[in-house]
Amino acid sequence: MNQKLNILILSPKVPWPSRDGGSLGTFVYVRSLSSTGNKITILCLNTNKHYSSLSDFPDDVKSIAVWEAVDINTDITIFGVLKNLLFENVPYHVTRFHSPEFKNKLTEIFSSNSFDIVQLESVYLCQYISLIREISPKTKIILRAPNLENEIWKRNAQGEKNILKKLYKSFTAKRNYEYEKKCAEKNIWDGLVTVIKRDSDAYKKFNPELKTHVAPFGSLFNKNEKQEIEKENKNIAGFLGAMDWLPNQEGVEWFLDSVWSKVLKEVPDAKFHLAGRSMPQRYFEYASESVIVLGEVDDAFQFMSSCDMMVVPLKSGSGMRVKIIESMSWGVALVASQTALEGIEASDGRDVFITRDDDADLFARRTVELLQNKYLASEMGENAKIFVRENFDENEIARKMSGFYCSLIQNIH
Repeated sequence: MNQKLNILILSPKVPWPSRDGGSLGTFVYVRSLSSTGNKITILCLNTNKHYSSLSDFPDDVKSIAVWEAVDINTDITIFGVLKNLLFENVPYHVTRFHSPEFKNKLTEIFSSNSFDIVQLESVYLCQYISLIREISPKTKIILRAPNLENEIWKRNAQGEKNILKKLYKSFTAKRNYEYEKKCAEKNIWDGLVTVIKRDSDAYKKFNPELKTHVAPFGSLFNKNEKQEIEKENKNIAGFLGAMDWLPNQEGVEWFLDSVWSKVLKEVPDAKFHLAGRSMPQRYFEYASESVIVLGEVDDAFQFMSSCDMMVVPLKSGSGMRVKIIESMSWGVALVASQTALEGIEASDGRDVFITRDDDADLFARRTVELLQNKYLASEMGENAKIFVRENFDENEIARKMSGFYCSLIQNIH
């Protein structure tokens, strides 16, 4: 049996309420590691963009961890971008997440606690490792890397049409690559956790000696099974995702510009419901009789249950899309691109429909197929639910993750 650990998690944002895949992923790991008997403290940077009041947390959220937060302004500014380009040699996001107050709070927490593990929820928080080593040399430090930051920027740069933005994104991709490579080569962590094996393999190309573990996003089935999806069969396709994330913006625009008109030729009364927090104003200009732009919705389950199927047309990004696991666990039929399905070994045509990233014709055909064939959509949704239950059980993932941490502490990995 794994020993119970005292774990400190450092997060670049407060993960509750979980308004996007990144915060949902962090929250699920906090919840699952706590439910398997570990003691969890989480120290968050409370940004303007994702500001959350800890005092407003419901009791069931408060009870899973000791919650701490430090306010920080991480807003992107022209001055900050230029300063970073001209005078700094690390990614802009590293400097944006630098906080003397966060360092002070970290020191204060360690003064009254002895942690077995410190888990960093972003490579950008590696700047705090030297302080942790200084104040607690025996504590093992883990990077949980939800994705490869350099890949996100590289893929997004490839699809960027504006030449200035393309140059900046390419430069940022290169700078992130060098930062991630440097951290891995110096082996500044005691262990690395990724959500998909491909990301772990990519880091090991930088340093084959890295101790790694793959822990995908999990789902809590005893909760999901209490909810039943009731479809109204109104030929509604939906998309739900954080609309301040560049890969989501790129994918949605491609779907609206290249796919949706093809769907309407076959299903003239079809509707596309677009939902997500931080919806840029330009997306409301797509609104029409067939395109309903909702912006942020209060309940992801209620939104998905109102749709006949969901689309995930990503062309860039890295890591695992937690919204896909979430929707599959609720029995929602999906059409998704190959990039969107990275790390999710679902079967095409049984669990989901999978298309090539740039194949607008196939993406449209699969969307039409699910809209027109409600029996197929229902069957695929049930298969998706079974697939997630068998492969992404939250508590089992947490137990294996805890075992990896114990092996590092015992020096037997």
